[in-house]
Amino acid sequence: GLRDLGPCGMFPQGRHPVSPGGPGAPGKLSVLEICERIEEEFRLLQAQNHSLKLECEKLLSDRTEMQRRYVMYYEMSYGLNIEMHKQVSGTGRSNVGTSRITVWVNDGVLREGGLGPWKGLCQCGHG
Repeated sequence: GLRDLGPCGMFPQGRHPVSPGGPGAPGKLSVLEICERIEEEFRLLQAQNHSLKLECEKLLSDRTEMQRRYVMYYEMSYGLNIEMHKQVSGTGRSNVGTSRITVWVNDGVLREGGLGPWKGLCQCGHG
């Protein structure tokens, strides 16, 4: 693999094209052997490049999906926030309306000295 290559980056550690013993000495690599090694390393690099491209495409796809989900959750959160605000505002208005009705009913009870037309309906002992 690439980690086994020597300092020049082309040949494995300890195996250079020309050995200190000169031509014909054991350990000398022929031009054909050098080309075969270069071709093998090239194939390995191509396979690694292809693998990295596939991984990159998957990461891009995952990122797109995460962005889509983020937008969806953001929109849901925003909509929920608006609805909560509407309900709180509506509750405030309904409390105002309820207090007006309560005042109106209490005024009626005070004026008529009882519950008026609802006299027989109250089960709390007032009528």
